[in-house]
Amino acid sequence: MENNFFQNLAAAAVKMGSSDIHFMADSQPLLRTHGRLEPYMLSPALNSDKTMEVILGLMNQSQKEVYL
Repeated sequence: MENNFFQNLAAAAVKMGSSDIHFMADSQPLLRTHGRLEPYMLSPALNSDKTMEVILGLMNQSQKEVYL
């Protein structure tokens, strides 16, 4: 789920001209577009397990060792 989900989210962010994607448990992903953080309405709120799943899918082993 996490890889395909993030790829789709990143593609949407690029199309919208967003510069950042923010994740927070129990919230929809937030996109920073033209300086404003807005929820990505096409995504459901991600619980803490799904949020961690997405984040871990973006990290390499070295990053996991440092940050986890």
